[in-house]
Amino acid sequence: MEKLILPPAEELNIINKTLEEEAPFEGFADAWGKERKNLEDLATKDPLTSLYNRRGFMEEARRLASRIRPEGKAPHRKEELTNLSFMLVDVDNFKRINDTFGHDVGDIALKAVAQTLRGLCREEDIVGRWGGEEFIVAFPHSNLVEVLRKFGFDESGKKTAQLPKTDIALSEKDNEQISITLSAGVAEYRPDQTQMQNIENAIKRADEALHQAKESGKNRLLSE
Repeated sequence: MEKLILPPAEELNIINKTLEEEAPFEGFADAWGKERKNLEDLATKDPLTSLYNRRGFMEEARRLASRIRPEGKAPHRKEELTNLSFMLVDVDNFKRINDTFGHDVGDIALKAVAQTLRGLCREEDIVGRWGGEEFIVAFPHSNLVEVLRKFGFDESGKKTAQLPKTDIALSEKDNEQISITLSAGVAEYRPDQTQMQNIENAIKRADEALHQAKESGKNRLLSE
């Protein structure tokens, strides 16, 4: 059968008509894509700080843990991880902040701490709000010593690792502000059980180190 060749003008009209007929479906797909993203954010992001919530963080933690290279295996993919560490962070004296200045200031403090943590971390690090005044960070490609060094630790023992203070303004008129300190504990992922057990165990050990930091004077970072 001989192929019908349309004049350029008629061919263009057919193309335009086809695009117009498909446009509503494309618009629906775009709208649905945005709505799906909103639903995902509602399920995985903390509305106050815009960090990952516990569920979102654990999804990201499982994604990172799946990239851990088995011990003794030679690396063959650049996305493989040799180390993964978790840091649990708690705002010191947060109840006092709420009781003294009110919950509005408490919310401002939490948002400021979230911003501080994001500023301290690399793009590949995962930062989340664990619950209440607790935050959590996953450090891929980082062992315990590397995380501690990041926050000022030196092997001589003369300096304790410490997260920087966060200052928040209470009054723009009087330039009144308070300084918030953080206590934290860090632990390393150990691939010796199931993936989920390994993540939960690492976070549990980080939590134990956090409690030691609280009991030993606060405003410091300790490791397992």
